[in-house]
Amino acid sequence: MAELIRISERCDRLNGIGLAVEHFPGYIQTRTQPHHHDAVEFAYIRAGSGRHRLGRSVHPTEAGWLGIVHHTQEHEFRT
Repeated sequence: MAELIRISERCDRLNGIGLAVEHFPGYIQTRTQPHHHDAVEFAYIRAGSGRHRLGRSVHPTEAGWLGIVHHTQEHEFRT
């Protein structure tokens, strides 16, 4: 089963309706790490490429890609 990442514990403003932004420069993920969140995720790829798996579907990603992941939706990014 995928790990639950509790974003609201790191960003207390998400305990109600809120918005948090995180930046991951040089992000690299080469191993399988399926997970889900307790918040909706908007992922924008500024540079590079990879694959985003949502459930059983795999989508290629590249610079300019924007993805929206519903809370509790299992997913993973691989670069």
